[in-house]
Amino acid sequence: MVRKIAWLITGVVMLLGLSTCSKKRSTAPGGGGLPATYTTYSASVQPIWNLQCSGIGCHVSAGVLPGGGLRLDNGVSHSNLVNTASQDFPSLIRVVPNKVDSSYLIDKLEGTQASVGGGGDRMPQIGGFLSATTINVIKAWIQDSARFQ
Repeated sequence: MVRKIAWLITGVVMLLGLSTCSKKRSTAPGGGGLPATYTTYSASVQPIWNLQCSGIGCHVSAGVLPGGGLRLDNGVSHSNLVNTASQDFPSLIRVVPNKVDSSYLIDKLEGTQASVGGGGDRMPQIGGFLSATTINVIKAWIQDSARFQ
């Protein structure tokens, strides 16, 4: 009888363990409490730039060099961000894959750029600053390898 109960308990524990294996993780790799997005750069990050940065005429090439030399329009934004030094502060990398705290872009969006040796204004300058939720989408993308998908 004791053996049957032990086998029953073992079976229940194994079933519970297997059921949790199929669930998606609730935070981005590396933790930080950031939500895992599992969405593409073009579907989750580029629309932020289109709405808040390039779509309003600031970080686009319209015959004039955009602010900080950073273009954020479709087709060029990813390569202008990932593993690319800031034009004004070359020792600061705009986006370091998997390293939110080393990504100067986040400092510019949160207004902490001076604390890392950067400068200039918090971004975006027009239309209001990004919400914490929106910045968290960008952080989750960076933490999840900052891939272009």
